[in-house]
Amino acid sequence: MAVIRYLEIRNNDNVLVIDDNYKNFALKENLSLSNYKISVQEQLSAYDKSILNTIFTGQNYMLVNISPFNLKNLLAIQCDVQDLWFATYIHNEILSIYVMKDGKNSHNVEDVQYLASHTKILRYIPSVEVVSSNKCGIQIFNADGETVFDSGKKYLKIVGSITHDCDDVSDIDEYYNTRFSVIPFSCSFDALYNPQIVWYHRQFFRIRNDGNVHKIEGRLKTIYGVPPYDYSIFTGFFYNTNLLVVKEEL
Repeated sequence: MAVIRYLEIRNNDNVLVIDDNYKNFALKENLSLSNYKISVQEQLSAYDKSILNTIFTGQNYMLVNISPFNLKNLLAIQCDVQDLWFATYIHNEILSIYVMKDGKNSHNVEDVQYLASHTKILRYIPSVEVVSSNKCGIQIFNADGETVFDSGKKYLKIVGSITHDCDDVSDIDEYYNTRFSVIPFSCSFDALYNPQIVWYHRQFFRIRNDGNVHKIEGRLKTIYGVPPYDYSIFTGFFYNTNLLVVKEEL
């Protein structure tokens, strides 16, 4: 029995572009970090701080806590400078973004203000949740009345993905022919271990735009060890890096 579509849109090459099963993510808002509170702390020892929607200065990095974080949403990071490095962790409906600034072993209020002025956090929602307020344009709905497409919204276009597993310990070094934003599903703790010792690292990434060259880079930063160790005795290395690269012109 042939499958009957409620609607079907094709381009000039007869390639299916949209049908009633089409799903994407649409830009909902730009979360301005300039509106976040600043908490001056010399040492950050836990993820789940009681004060949320706050930027903590930290000793080795700045920490941005975004809550509540809806797991059905996507958050993309945009940055227009090359000296900020990002890593993320999702826990208890909180998205924590760890940020390092080149050449800094401790961070202060001025660094937080620098972060806020050069970084955008873009929030995307499922296309079926789009509520349009446009007075002109094209809207397409499926048979259930859900929004399939709205010409007044900006949708995601994926240009690449980056994952690392335990067998790949090389740094991230990827080039693209377009300006981009990064959706970090995870970019978190890595651990070298033996039965007595654990040494923790965090995988950070940064966005570089050198003329027409657009690049995402990564590096490891040691966080702490319990206790100090001899590298040769370790038996494992775990990566937890999963990034989605999307076009900036969204």
